[in-house]
Amino acid sequence: MDNLLFTPGDPQEEAPARRVQKKKRKLPVIVLSIVLGAAVILAAVFWNSPTFDAIRRAITYRTTKTDKGNLTEIYRYNSDKSNCFADMGDGLLVASNTAVNLYARGGETIYTQSVKFTQAAVTQSDKLAVAYDIGGMELYVFDTKGLLGTITTEGKQAILSATVNDAGYLAVTANKSGYKAAVYVYNPERKLVFEFDSADRFVMTACVSADGKYVAAATMGQTEGSFLTNTVIYRITSTEPDAQYGATGGLVYQMGLLDGTFCEVAEDRLDTIDDAGKLIASYSFDGGYLRGCSLQGNGFAALLLDRYKSGSQGRLVTVDKRGEEIGSLDINEEVLHISAAGSYVSVLFADHLVIYDKNLKQCANLEDISSAKYALVRSDGSALLTGSAAANLYLP
Repeated sequence: MDNLLFTPGDPQEEAPARRVQKKKRKLPVIVLSIVLGAAVILAAVFWNSPTFDAIRRAITYRTTKTDKGNLTEIYRYNSDKSNCFADMGDGLLVASNTAVNLYARGGETIYTQSVKFTQAAVTQSDKLAVAYDIGGMELYVFDTKGLLGTITTEGKQAILSATVNDAGYLAVTANKSGYKAAVYVYNPERKLVFEFDSADRFVMTACVSADGKYVAAATMGQTEGSFLTNTVIYRITSTEPDAQYGATGGLVYQMGLLDGTFCEVAEDRLDTIDDAGKLIASYSFDGGYLRGCSLQGNGFAALLLDRYKSGSQGRLVTVDKRGEEIGSLDINEEVLHISAAGSYVSVLFADHLVIYDKNLKQCANLEDISSAKYALVRSDGSALLTGSAAANLYLP
């Protein structure tokens, strides 16, 4: 007997009424379960689809007014040849040799700081961005709401490169007196938790694993006349290397995380490596020359490869962490910039912008543009076109 439905009285008289009431209560619950289940399935299917993203844009930017080309100016900043940019959700980080500024969605300034950089640079993950000076000693760490804090390198060493992951771990490669280079790891509270000094090999860049437990550093040395790239992996709680991965030749230009896995982009290949130093996959450029790369896609890297050292005949490819091509597209005109985010890749040409999905199927095409220097695609399929003194939002 269901005690929750029991009422005093004659059991013989009350039982039929209770059974009828129980059936009436069950039906709406079953229907609701079916509706919710269908909603979950539909959300899973369409969450990263162009159709769903179009709905997201319509809701997110419903009050945004655009011109006939679906463009609207939302950010203005000082014109500076050293300007570099990072998309911050619905905001924009602009770093130059004279200032670091973070702008909110409406264009208002969230943070501004005068600086004296010699070569401004930015690095970012999906959630965080860092502005720093190559050759300097200070780093500014941001989330979408503003400045989280600043870091001055240990011993005020000159910064060579920096990477940040979504958990907030920062890997900084720097010059250090008496060594070829050093790697410093800072935790989300910006406290130093690891240091690696390289006495006999140059360190090009480094990256912290998604869980913050490991750091991988790409080093280069020479053995018997041949250059050898060697990736050293440490636990951040240890002073001895936990694993190593070596590959002959191929200067490493960029290191990051691809679908949560260490990823190296070298001049002749893309490698993915696990925490134990085991090669997961290698994607060869087959003699192509690397012209552009973005590791910000959701589970894929976007690569622009030219057939020749000069010219504009090349190929745009998207690659997953297994080293398999997701999409491939011939490019026969000059490319100014590529970027990836979510399930999208944007390619900025001299006079137009094309947005593709990760399979390199065209999603949008914006003609007759000439002032943009960079195009930062967003995870919802929109894009920021940054010029010398203003950035425009493109809503396909």
